[in-house]
Amino acid sequence: MRKYFTHCNISIVIYMLILLSLLIRKYDFIDILLIAIIIFIIGNILYFTIYFTNLNRHIIPTNPNNICEKLYRMYDNEKYDILTKLMLKDNCDKIINEAEDYGSKNGWTSNRHKEYPTYDNLITEDWKCHPYIENICKQKIYPQISEMYNIDNNDIGITEIFVAKYDMKHQQGLDAHRDGSEFSFIIALNDDFSGGGTYFVDTKKHISLEKGDCLVFSGQNKHKGVKIQSGTRYIIAGFLHFKSCDYCANVLYNDTYCKGKK
Repeated sequence: MRKYFTHCNISIVIYMLILLSLLIRKYDFIDILLIAIIIFIIGNILYFTIYFTNLNRHIIPTNPNNICEKLYRMYDNEKYDILTKLMLKDNCDKIINEAEDYGSKNGWTSNRHKEYPTYDNLITEDWKCHPYIENICKQKIYPQISEMYNIDNNDIGITEIFVAKYDMKHQQGLDAHRDGSEFSFIIALNDDFSGGGTYFVDTKKHISLEKGDCLVFSGQNKHKGVKIQSGTRYIIAGFLHFKSCDYCANVLYNDTYCKGKK
């Protein structure tokens, strides 16, 4: 929004200069007003078309070495990779059992994320599987993201990790959205269901994982959880940040809000 107001201030100056030049040339007031309105409309259409679509990666000056600008402004966020057999199948089963045990005692949450909630539970340090998943992140997932986006492993951190459950009773899928994170991953804990998967909207790619596989991508790459048709789908979803959970928000918008927590 701050960018928009800056754009408006610049536009006002330009409009005033144009109107002044027209007055000097002695145009009628009605003609000047009509020209000003037309310029205003065309200018705003061009601004919003360029700034809020993929055209901005080609037109708006940016720093290509700044990962925040790449992901949020240049829309250079369509890379993804699949780490096959990242997690042993026995460990997948153990995590599902732990998740179900926790859910039977404490329930499953459905409102932790306000905009695009999932039927899930946060994996905290109290969970037995937490050290195992954290180690996988540091040993396998961080290096992959580092290679994909040419950043240092040490600049990547965990904002949150959770187990999401999709079934026919509570939640079958998730609408198209962008995560509140720079990077995200999904680990398939099972594959004995029909339907499901992750669909990337802009590239129109439907990704289906086998049990133990991991999908690594930018959270700013618009995607959705495809609805299951039968059975129950369990996944581990992770939101990862660059430097800190509010670093990019601060760099781009002078905002200290930690987006990954939304």
